[in-house]
Amino acid sequence: MTTPGLPTQLGRMFTLSEAQSCAVHVLHGRLHLKAAVRAGKQMLLVWPDQGRAPGSRELEELGEDAGFFDPLVRPWPIPASKQAVVITEGFRGQTCHHEWGMLTHFDARSSYGASCTCQRCRVSLTWEARRRGQQTTWLYDGCWVLRGHIWQRWAELGPASGELGPQAHH
Repeated sequence: MTTPGLPTQLGRMFTLSEAQSCAVHVLHGRLHLKAAVRAGKQMLLVWPDQGRAPGSRELEELGEDAGFFDPLVRPWPIPASKQAVVITEGFRGQTCHHEWGMLTHFDARSSYGASCTCQRCRVSLTWEARRRGQQTTWLYDGCWVLRGHIWQRWAELGPASGELGPQAHH
């Protein structure tokens, strides 16, 4: 579902919404996306142009692309669609502007990669590539498997170690 330019486009939509004090709407593929900033909080309203509603995984990825650490998806019926949902930030913990320590490389029989630890919050950041195939795994804090562009964003500013836990909505 995610296209390479979507995180940038959503960022621009939120910036424009905040500057103009109104929601910004676009049609992205088969989905309507409406970004708004109310009282400093970002909200993303999503509904299908026609047909089926997006799945939970697709909605979580949209929330991550919108910049949310822990996207919270709730039903939000509107006149245009009873299938509309609103995505907001569910994360309430501390974030860290990471300062990475020494990079440690590893090289095993079936994979290779690198790992490092933040000097401030002790969160670990790891990437691992398989020798056969194109699969790369991006790990944050040892347990969160992320998409590459989200991992890169969290490498700069991300949840402090232990602050992000599994939620009922995952």
